[in-house]
Amino acid sequence: MRSDLQPIPHVDITMEVIKRIKHLLASGDLQPGARLLPEREFAKILNISRPSLRQALKILGSMGVIEAKVGEGTFVRSDSAAEILKESMHFLSLTGAVSMTELFEVRKVIEVELAGMAAVRATVEDLAKIKESHDSMCMTADKPSEYLRYNLDFHNRIAQSAQNGLFFAIIQNLGSVLEESRRRTISVEPKDVLINDHSAIYQQIEARNASGAREAMLKHLNRVQHYYERKESSESSSASSLIGKKPF
Repeated sequence: MRSDLQPIPHVDITMEVIKRIKHLLASGDLQPGARLLPEREFAKILNISRPSLRQALKILGSMGVIEAKVGEGTFVRSDSAAEILKESMHFLSLTGAVSMTELFEVRKVIEVELAGMAAVRATVEDLAKIKESHDSMCMTADKPSEYLRYNLDFHNRIAQSAQNGLFFAIIQNLGSVLEESRRRTISVEPKDVLINDHSAIYQQIEARNASGAREAMLKHLNRVQHYYERKESSESSSASSLIGKKPF
């Protein structure tokens, strides 16, 4: 009899609310852009306190799933995929759970294909925006912070030109994770070579050459990875050489 008297699991009300909303989204009963029930009514239906409901909604808001609009109510975000990915990627970068080698592998799988898709799907307006970022990179090659911004814009605009919202959300957030590493290597990257890389990518996309765009993007990413690894190796060697040395 004693073996049957196990403790009754404690139910986390906050996580249970999140689970219910997740189920509603998965079933299609709750659509992007939909307005949630008023807080008082929602809590009554779930038979929980309003503070418990409020805590769950606060978490969903921080995850980018819902947003509160003053005077209107709380809504499921229509761009929630991008926001959820943004938060997830940010935490991954903070915890160091993903190595740079892994990130480069992912970029080479996704960005290479995005370049090919952009060559096929980019509109005239898309091409103009990619060129604008490219030209701005060329003009700011000696201004690291501006060059970095336009570099990120260039890759984001190619991703956007592929006309796939999920791919765009993924690469946009990979860009934010990689921003710090780009900032660290920017001083040792030969700008003329990398600008030529970006020029080649743009030219192939403009020419509607999907295979050429993929090849140009892969060549560029391989080169950037090489510069990053060389920078890391150099810093590691410098640190090792200082171990055991006595101060003057």
